[in-house]
Amino acid sequence: MTQEKDREHHIPFRKPDLIRMLGQQKLTAEEWEQLQRLSSILDATFHFHYHETLEDLKGLYAPFDPDATPFEATTVSEPDQDARQAQFFKRLQSLVRRGNFTRLNWRAIEKALEKSSDWGINVDIDFGIIERLAIFVRGDTFGERTRRVWWKFFRKETKQVPIYRRLVLAIKLKKADNVPEELDTNDIFVKYFKDIPKDDIDMLLPAGNLVMPWLKRWQLQASIASTVAFVVYKVVEQLDNFVDQFSQFKLEMASLALLGSLVGMSFRQYSSYQSTRTAYSLQLSKSLYFQNLANNAGVLFSLVDEAEEQDFREALLGYFYLWRASDDLTVEELDQRIEAELERMGGVKVDFEVTDALDKLQRLNLVTEHEGRFRAVPIEQALATLDDWWDGYFPYADAAVEVEA
Repeated sequence: MTQEKDREHHIPFRKPDLIRMLGQQKLTAEEWEQLQRLSSILDATFHFHYHETLEDLKGLYAPFDPDATPFEATTVSEPDQDARQAQFFKRLQSLVRRGNFTRLNWRAIEKALEKSSDWGINVDIDFGIIERLAIFVRGDTFGERTRRVWWKFFRKETKQVPIYRRLVLAIKLKKADNVPEELDTNDIFVKYFKDIPKDDIDMLLPAGNLVMPWLKRWQLQASIASTVAFVVYKVVEQLDNFVDQFSQFKLEMASLALLGSLVGMSFRQYSSYQSTRTAYSLQLSKSLYFQNLANNAGVLFSLVDEAEEQDFREALLGYFYLWRASDDLTVEELDQRIEAELERMGGVKVDFEVTDALDKLQRLNLVTEHEGRFRAVPIEQALATLDDWWDGYFPYADAAVEVEA
């Protein structure tokens, strides 16, 4: 269960569900059929456009894809690498914005690194090995987390935690002593996560070292200190007895035995420390395993799909409510109507991007504007316009006719 903090641009309905909800608004059988046909061809139009976007982005990313096979890899000359990497980050930012993500600024990132949530792992980030970093988020909301606390006799406790429903991270490392030699620092790692607590963003960065909670560190340090003190005490105590009772040879043997005891107990404490670090590493891996949605080139597929869906939803909603309006609408009137209808139909509060929706519809010649007021073209005309767009995109038939003539 979650609750929204603020309105966001993201429209959370699947295409079939959105079309079904619009179809329930007093349409005749003919109008319902026309709406379905319009939705189908409008969907295909955006899909075709975004297919080109995906192919361009894949080609741009290919030289930096950590998962590319030798046959898929594309080489780029060293002087061109920086420019191409900068172009990739710029194109990625443009894509995620169309999917209604926003980029976190450095202040937000630094704030997230100041602490970890009760469900996360504190990580010390070495920013010296990061060359490029971009983090994009969507769904600034609250999520529920459950834990057992000792002061309540380990009974379950549920808390509201600020989270990002979706988070995209793109990072490029630079050569450094603490970067594994087998890692190609020309690669750009792109990750996609869900339901990430705001205070746990540091868990997602590969440039960090685990930092155990202060209580656990204190327990280990206290245990090591008490062990050392006890062994030193016993050494001093036994040496006094040895001096009085044993020969020099026996004294040396006893000292070696006590030294071995000290080494053994120290190794035991070190092993306990390493076991604790391993346990926290496993906790980190487990958390990220269930929250990871996609990696590298797979992220591009997901983001292109989401951007395509958002454009479709915005354009369909914009056209539908202009089509069903009894009079022409201003930008503000259309915006308010759509936001109110989304809340009524689906129970969500959305900050509808009405300007973007109208821009798309104008580029497709599906709306007209006069003195700041907008009107949808008749739906029969809209269908014919989109059909003509498809006929004109592939002019091969016309070219064949010319050749035959």
